[in-house]
Amino acid sequence: MLLRSYRPNDDRIRDRLRRFLDDPREKSWSEAAVALARYQDQTILPQLESWLREGDRPRRNVAIECLKLLDVPEGRLVLRNFWDQNLGDEEDRLVVAAALLTLDDLRGLSHLESNARAAKASWSVFAATSIYFHDFRRGLELMLGILHEGDLEARQSLVSQIWNLTDLPHAFTADGIHEAQVWIESQLAGGAL
Repeated sequence: MLLRSYRPNDDRIRDRLRRFLDDPREKSWSEAAVALARYQDQTILPQLESWLREGDRPRRNVAIECLKLLDVPEGRLVLRNFWDQNLGDEEDRLVVAAALLTLDDLRGLSHLESNARAAKASWSVFAATSIYFHDFRRGLELMLGILHEGDLEARQSLVSQIWNLTDLPHAFTADGIHEAQVWIESQLAGGAL
């Protein structure tokens, strides 16, 4: 369904995109929502709030991403209310905390930090990476903690994440963990590999 245009401010295009929000095909409604958010179309705010509060996981995730893309006070309020009302499951809370952090709202930071420090499974890596993009040094320290204290899934996930960030040459070998540790320590020391 991907709709492309060289004239994104055309009302006809936005109207057509809005109609796709109710399409049963995930690719259609998700791409339409993201396109509208990129066009800063605030008319989708009620739909995004509904998806966040009542939708399935894909709709909740798209709603969070679109609310970040819109980056307007009303959208930030939707995310803050979701957080403050303690809605959603653990995955939702981590994703909303990361979204808020992206928008310089620190209310979910301690939740992200505690998950990163727990160093269990891939969500700890998500939390540490979210913090890394907000506070470079703190994120690296949490990543190093995951490498030292994390369970196998967390350590493997972190090596994969660092490979995504830096293209580690041996990420998928036994040397991956060691290379990840060297990269983190180098970054903390202020150098680059």
